[in-house]
Amino acid sequence: MSLLDYSVAANTGVLYPLQTFTKARPIDFRNVPVFIEASDPVAEKKLTTIAKALTSKYKKITSEERKGLHVAAVFASNFPNHMLRISKILMDERGLNFEWLKPVILETINKALAAGPEHSQTGPAVRGDLEILDDHLKYLKSDKILAKIYEIISQDIIDRS
Repeated sequence: MSLLDYSVAANTGVLYPLQTFTKARPIDFRNVPVFIEASDPVAEKKLTTIAKALTSKYKKITSEERKGLHVAAVFASNFPNHMLRISKILMDERGLNFEWLKPVILETINKALAAGPEHSQTGPAVRGDLEILDDHLKYLKSDKILAKIYEIISQDIIDRS
């Protein structure tokens, strides 16, 4: 919104659909939450009309709330996708089929959405299985960055469990 302060246009605002977009992948906006922020009531009314045409899931928010949404969305979408990419690389490097991971990936997401992520964490870190964690770090020793990612995330799981 602060960038729009430089505009000479009246009635400015932001229409923010919380969704990842990819060419050639259609999106059903009926299921997408849309957030609006406006400089004044006229802009808010116009943005609300547009939001209502797209979805029943719309809400007025502030710039700070939108920033929080964006950061949370990066953790919820971009980072898990990158973790999937890493897992695919690990599988490919060892001649293993990435398809084998699909059931555990789907169950992880479905369980987190159904029970809440705070109730569905599994694995050696949440169990405090330091022997397995150490074994995995040794396995990753040839890739210092992956080992560090594994170590940081595992420690964060331990700390928040």
